[in-house]
Amino acid sequence: AAGLAGFLEGAWLVYVDYGKYVTEHRIPLAGTEYPRLLKNPLDERGDLELDRIRRAFDFGSYAEAETRAQILSERVYQPRLAEAHLELARAYRAWNAFRFADAVAPLKRLVDLISLNGTRTGWEELVAQYDQMRMNLRFLEGVVSRRQSGERPATREEGLPFVLNHYAAARRAFEAGEHSLATMLLYSTVEKLVDLCLWTPYGLDDEKPDYARLEADASWSVERYHENGRGFFGKKDYRERALGGPIQYANGIVLLATLEPSLELQTEFGNLKGIAAVRNKCEFEHGLIPCPKEPKQFESFFASVRRLLSRLLGGEAAFEGRQRELRFPRLGSS
Repeated sequence: AAGLAGFLEGAWLVYVDYGKYVTEHRIPLAGTEYPRLLKNPLDERGDLELDRIRRAFDFGSYAEAETRAQILSERVYQPRLAEAHLELARAYRAWNAFRFADAVAPLKRLVDLISLNGTRTGWEELVAQYDQMRMNLRFLEGVVSRRQSGERPATREEGLPFVLNHYAAARRAFEAGEHSLATMLLYSTVEKLVDLCLWTPYGLDDEKPDYARLEADASWSVERYHENGRGFFGKKDYRERALGGPIQYANGIVLLATLEPSLELQTEFGNLKGIAAVRNKCEFEHGLIPCPKEPKQFESFFASVRRLLSRLLGGEAAFEGRQRELRFPRLGSS
């Protein structure tokens, strides 16, 4: 308090700082001490830097949050809170980059740190998100286990976590202002959803589909397939052709619309085409001159994909429940 009052009055205090701190002995390394002016105590103690870390994390700048937390943990006298924020940034930075296995260990350490230190002053923001982090950890452990098996999903339920994770990643990218990245991820969400639904139960591999399998399926109709093709591409642009080649974004949507009318894909054709159109003009894709789009239609795009996932899961409430597992913590930074 005296240091803060002195800072505000312009009468800075002098204290003894150190160049290196020996954590295991809890003392400065002999010979590294030196006199230093105490400027803003809130900055020196790390309070302001912790707020900067939380702001960076909440905005989705996980690399910045990790770098700041690393530096702070090496500088402050009591490093536990800074170390917790370092584990937080490491875990969610890895998850955001789809490195699920790399996210598990730091998230486990974070949960343990909160469990041990949560009653201390300054830990309130992390404690408030403790249950969410434990839910996140269970989700990550599940997808890591599925990915390590190396096998294609035997059921839709086995593959759905990866589809839902892509949707959540697209939403985070959009909220962080990364609109082209959000488009790419949302496009990929649709592709993964279609691939999963055509693989199980129909057995259609996206790269080398055996279309002969459809002939034995009672839900298959060539006439309805071409009708959906005209609905998706437009009557003038659609050409009736025999099925062949890999399953891609557009023909996959038409195939799934034919096989599973209950998903009501036809009602989403406009937005699904819109996602592809915006994706094809962004800086990651075709064209000499990139034309990234402003987010005028994005909420409509997200709503379409959300409706598809909700129908697949059995309702909006089921979708919302699954998305809670994927929600990143919010630290409520000022």
